[in-house]
Amino acid sequence: GSLALDALSLQVNGVGWLPQPVAHEHGHALHAASRPALHGRREATVLDTRVRNTGEIAPDALTLHWSAGALNALQAEVAQALGLAPLEVRLHNLLVYGPGQFFKPHQDTEKHPGMVATLVLVWPSAHIGGALRVVHGRQQAEFASQHLQADALRWFAFYADCQHEVLPVQEGWRVMLTFDLVLPMQAALT
Repeated sequence: GSLALDALSLQVNGVGWLPQPVAHEHGHALHAASRPALHGRREATVLDTRVRNTGEIAPDALTLHWSAGALNALQAEVAQALGLAPLEVRLHNLLVYGPGQFFKPHQDTEKHPGMVATLVLVWPSAHIGGALRVVHGRQQAEFASQHLQADALRWFAFYADCQHEVLPVQEGWRVMLTFDLVLPMQAALT
């Protein structure tokens, strides 16, 4: 799906407001502000750049400003796309992929009670490569963000039990917000 560019503005501590699209110098600044992203391996959380090589900025370093009604509209659209209703969107982090960076095939872990899916919102930025590939059984979908135009914020949602990966970025900076999609407690109990 997509959102209007003015639906969301994003401020990153130490970097400032992110333009749309992200200029090359902002990509470098985001990368410098990030820390190497960890990933789960069974019950442990580890740093292994052979599996996941990307920068991560924690949600407490991010300020999101949604335009009036934009977050509610996004929640409703994503819930409908996944065949769920209602659904809460909870910010997980900001990921910054530079040249050569990737995340090998993996499956998300439940980060909150009632978490059922993941939402990826790609911030417009000039890059080549870095496609998101999602596999569930024999079905496969690929979200090629390098073709993003700066006329919209594009998003992709998938269930938490889907295997997915981010293919290597070849050039530029791929910047994306990730959100956990959670069933409200009253819906999760029924």
